[in-house]
Amino acid sequence: MNQYPYGYMNTPGQYEGEVFVDKQITYFSGGEKHKVPITLASLTGDLDAGTVLGLSTDDGLYRPVRRTTLTANAASGDTALSVGDAYTLFKPGDKVSVMKADGSGLQDAGTVQSIDTIAKKITVTTALTAAVNSGGFVFVSDGSEVARVILAQPIPDAPSPKVATVYVGGTFYTDQLVGLDAIALKDLSARQPIPNMTIVPV
Repeated sequence: MNQYPYGYMNTPGQYEGEVFVDKQITYFSGGEKHKVPITLASLTGDLDAGTVLGLSTDDGLYRPVRRTTLTANAASGDTALSVGDAYTLFKPGDKVSVMKADGSGLQDAGTVQSIDTIAKKITVTTALTAAVNSGGFVFVSDGSEVARVILAQPIPDAPSPKVATVYVGGTFYTDQLVGLDAIALKDLSARQPIPNMTIVPV
């Protein structure tokens, strides 16, 4: 496997069996000084350039921020949570938490026990202690829920951790960022002065 000091080639074409398309995520050239190498966790799935990453506290590896909203109300005592097509973000064993749409009422939901791909629900090991309405957040809560950096190039899935290049700041096309939401914007201290521009300070 050909490795580079800052991860993998960010060029279109075929690499390690994957086909990549050139993708411009930054507004301006000259952002190299804001790039650093990090270590991605294994089995994250194929990741596109522009993916927002957080740092898992359990192992010190970076993973995508995985957060979505409830697609149906969840009552106190519920363990099956409706998440729509975003069920693909989760896998059994993930630590998960739930909170209201306004960011209040944080609840530890234990871990993902199973995933119903037909009903588009995840079943968690710890029942909710309070109701959360549709639009409330469900997210993997292993530390990676806090947005820290932005992936600079596409990375294919791998069975072991690998080096990758990330931006610690810069000016980005908003529609090219994956996993960016209002919470991630706050985590990154980012601002959006004009449509389709996200500025992350260094």
